[in-house]
Amino acid sequence: MSKLRGLISNGSFFVCCLLAFLLVFENSFTTPAWLQVIGRMHPLLLHFPIALLVVYALLVFLSKTPAESPADESLRADDLLLLGSFTAALSALMGLLLSKEGGYAEGSLTWHKWGGALVAFSSYGWYTFRKKTNLQPMLSKGIPVGMLVLITFAGHQGANITHGDNFVLAPITPDASFEDVPFAEAVIYDHMVQPILKEKCMGCHNSRKAKGELVMESPETILAGGKNGLLWDSLNYEASLLLKRIHLPESVEEHMPPEGKNQLTDEEKEVLEAWIAAGAPFDALAVETAPDQPLYQIAQAKFNATKSYDFEAADPVLVESLNSNYRIISPIALNSPALTVSFFSSEAFEPAQLKELDKIRTQVVELSLNKIPVKDEDLALLAAFENLKKLHLNFTNVSDKGLSSLAKLSNLRELSLSGTAVTAAGVSELRPLSTLQKIFIWNTGIDAGQVAELKEVFPNVSFESGFDDKGAVIQLSAPVIVGNDAFFTDPISVKVKHYLNGVTLRYTLDESAPDSISSPIYEDGIPLDGNATINVKAFKDGWYSSEMVSKSFLRSSITPGSVSLLTPPNPKYKGKLEQALFDHIKGTNIHTDGNWLGYQGEPMDVQIMLGEEIPQKSITVSCLNNTGGWIMPPASIDIWYGDHEKNLKLWKKNKVDQPTKNLPVGPAFYTFDLPKEKYKMLKIHIMPVTKLPAWHDAKGNPGWVFVDEVLLN
Repeated sequence: MSKLRGLISNGSFFVCCLLAFLLVFENSFTTPAWLQVIGRMHPLLLHFPIALLVVYALLVFLSKTPAESPADESLRADDLLLLGSFTAALSALMGLLLSKEGGYAEGSLTWHKWGGALVAFSSYGWYTFRKKTNLQPMLSKGIPVGMLVLITFAGHQGANITHGDNFVLAPITPDASFEDVPFAEAVIYDHMVQPILKEKCMGCHNSRKAKGELVMESPETILAGGKNGLLWDSLNYEASLLLKRIHLPESVEEHMPPEGKNQLTDEEKEVLEAWIAAGAPFDALAVETAPDQPLYQIAQAKFNATKSYDFEAADPVLVESLNSNYRIISPIALNSPALTVSFFSSEAFEPAQLKELDKIRTQVVELSLNKIPVKDEDLALLAAFENLKKLHLNFTNVSDKGLSSLAKLSNLRELSLSGTAVTAAGVSELRPLSTLQKIFIWNTGIDAGQVAELKEVFPNVSFESGFDDKGAVIQLSAPVIVGNDAFFTDPISVKVKHYLNGVTLRYTLDESAPDSISSPIYEDGIPLDGNATINVKAFKDGWYSSEMVSKSFLRSSITPGSVSLLTPPNPKYKGKLEQALFDHIKGTNIHTDGNWLGYQGEPMDVQIMLGEEIPQKSITVSCLNNTGGWIMPPASIDIWYGDHEKNLKLWKKNKVDQPTKNLPVGPAFYTFDLPKEKYKMLKIHIMPVTKLPAWHDAKGNPGWVFVDEVLLN
């Protein structure tokens, strides 16, 4: 037994000497691959010296004084100390080799490295000299306790490297980014994205442990990317490295966060996807997002929508009676008493429509009158809107005279006057409004010198005066196709708008790009009575034409009697089950938004009871393409028909063409003719791709298919 102790003691001495030598000359050597393997065993071994030395310290501290201790008890403690010192030296040596791989910044790494080395040196030194000195009993117990303190310190620094700053104390020191902000003030990055990155990403991607040379502690370091490149491409967000990594199966090495770490929830993935799809803004407000977008809906549920408002909600019946085709009134957030009002048709506008809003003037906090023929005298009707915070008067007929009425809006924060006849003198009359934060005055004739003067008058106000092109030709902004629903039952008229005066909007319905000569000119709605994809571009003399915007509209003129899913979707992507297929709600480009049914490895079988023998002309299946996220077009869509489930006949086996490269993220619609004879039942058999193609990053793995709607005509 004594011989074994001698071997372990000599081994500890040798490893401590080697560790000291390498620490002194660590900048002069590199680690070959086989030593890197040894270094990566550091996390496996480090728990042994911690346990051994902690038990040793407790045993010594709680035992009798060494002079009175039985021989066997002293022997047991000495053995723990010897094994602890040997494993501590080995662990520190492995940790030093691991640190040479790079990806770690200074700070916690330095403290952890030297703390671990000191644990090894002090434990072996104490083992060697503990019986060769005449220490007082208190000191002989104090040294092991001191080693405990050193182990705790080194372990804490190691936790900072692995899990991020303040990992241990984080539960009792909440981060300020999780404050309960009002919905109207929630910043998408600060209050939705950054908390996710802190909890799930910064443990490995911080200034102390920059795995892959990626640091995610600030917008600047996030935009810089890592050794594998940028995290996303704003022009092709669906191919983003970040989105690919978080959607890989957890068992794949490149999946983030790594297997065994705290994983992203579906909602957190949805937030990151939607944020990147929106251009990854770092200062945008959640309330400024379109209400049908996931970011808006998640923020509604997450943040306090009523915190900033102490007034009572308006009577819902009254609000509903004030709504019309040309005036939309809605809460700014779920369960909020605050209302937002938007006017849409310049031809249908009458000043009396503004006067009608007096019934809900207390609740109106946002009012949009863009491109509405509002005059100066009409603005006097708004003076009593005591809680109005945002007022948009772009391209209206207001002038300096009307601005005097707005000086009574004591809570006004944002005012848009672009494209109006106001002057710097008129804007100066708004000085009494101490709450003003931003004024839009581009295309008003207020020159740069006057803007500078206004900034002196309003030191706390941001003036948006637009781009001074000085003869440069710039591109028009894209038009907006109004409306959120892509599915409809009765014939509709689709509205398109643009916020710049004098713009000509041209469109096509044949999937071609509109041109400035032959394509139809948009006037007052695009009538649709069947499936169509609307492509629109804006044109104006002296400007480059806008980017083309597209939106698909699909008609569903027949509602089935009942629908059954014969095969269940994946539990993570079950949406609203059968109800989702005929609810006329289009899913977004984010497959976790609750409207999609996801299948992998097994077909989607849908049985549709028509209720009576109605002749069908066509069927359309609405799917999602996100090839980078393993969501592929269906391998095939087979259609069966008949009067009873036991005697269905195969109508067509429809093989779907597969892509040869990654497709843009977006909807995909597959339309097929149906038998002309009468029948009572349809069955759709949708088969996912069994193996991703050879060109795909995850070739050989099973693909997904996502469906949100089935349309019958």
